[in-house]
Amino acid sequence: MKKTIILFFISITGFIFSASAQQFETPVDYHNYIVSEQEKVVNAIIDFRNHFKTTDSILLENYAKTKAILKKSWENIRNMPPYDSNTELRDAAIPLFELYYSAMNIEYQEMVDFYIKKDFSKNAKERVTLLLNSINEREKKLDYRLVQAQSDFAKQYNLDIKKNPTQQKVNQLKK
Repeated sequence: MKKTIILFFISITGFIFSASAQQFETPVDYHNYIVSEQEKVVNAIIDFRNHFKTTDSILLENYAKTKAILKKSWENIRNMPPYDSNTELRDAAIPLFELYYSAMNIEYQEMVDFYIKKDFSKNAKERVTLLLNSINEREKKLDYRLVQAQSDFAKQYNLDIKKNPTQQKVNQLKK
């Protein structure tokens, strides 16, 4: 009986781990998963930034929701397995998703604090501009690295990658 129980728990544990591990059938699936996670993140950030024109409670609610989305996407990318022993695309994406999450927790938190305190002074506006410029500069470098990794991945697996519409949204965030 004891042996049966142990075997049962081993079977269940194996099933749980195999069910939770993300699997990708093709290199297109692998690539598109990263793109879809980036789309989720960019859309969440755009939506969040639009909530600065609402009430404090709505802004804070959306801020919490956005942080959760960014954290989940960052975790999803970090937990991706290699594709065919290749980790370069995933490894190029991780720092970008980490930046999105980190910026939401630090720079955007500071912006939310200014808004909640109703601090619209010249110094606050200059600080917000500085924060946004800092995010944009770091994002530009990491995004370039991801685009290069996508290009290399496409060449390696003979993929035809079309221009990513998310890139236009990323560029809009920089304004």
